[in-house]
Amino acid sequence: MKSLKILIVEDEIFIAETIKMYLVERDHEIIGIAISYDEAVQSYNLRKPDLVLLDIRLYGEKSGIDFANFLITQSETPPYIFLTSQYDTRILEMALKPIHMAT
Repeated sequence: MKSLKILIVEDEIFIAETIKMYLVERDHEIIGIAISYDEAVQSYNLRKPDLVLLDIRLYGEKSGIDFANFLITQSETPPYIFLTSQYDTRILEMALKPIHMAT
């Protein structure tokens, strides 16, 4: 399997570090862990990831959904996967909207 450069966007550090540990064990490179929208944008701009793992809830006012919308505006949108414990259908529907806008 190809090694990927992965950005983890997760406000719970323990969860982010656990994800990082599993991915590093599988020879992937973690280019950053961001706990907020602003940190995620900064990490993205420093080193373009091959994949973004994205929580919906982040530290601060902006969410992972906002970051997904940011990614869609980029010239080359990396694939992203929402990893979340959110089960509110309204929030989940909001998370799916950026996917539809990208197609």
